[in-house]
Amino acid sequence: MVFSESLPRKGEIMLVFYDPGCSHCQELAQEISTNLNKFTDTSIYFICMQDKAHIKGFINMFGKSLSGQPNVSFWRDPGTEFFEKFLPDNYPATYFYDAASRTLIRSLQGESTISAMF
Repeated sequence: MVFSESLPRKGEIMLVFYDPGCSHCQELAQEISTNLNKFTDTSIYFICMQDKAHIKGFINMFGKSLSGQPNVSFWRDPGTEFFEKFLPDNYPATYFYDAASRTLIRSLQGESTISAMF
């Protein structure tokens, strides 16, 4: 899952660690879909440990309008690399970084809404 070299150097980076079966994760994806215009300066990476079929199902059911967006990517961590580095407390675990400095700006653990992000 090492992809830091491909991350942007401008704006914010938003990492969303999710589980496709998590209702809070599903709601967050739908809310981001509806409010994508608020994330114009944010590169969003959805990351999960499930297989590709679960990821595809999640995208089709809860984030269809996110698929193909230039600032949204879905990543699969087949091991535990993300979990071991970030130690999330709950699903979804959302981390915001300054893209230039790679400094953590804020994190949200568990149920969260767009209003909590801004």
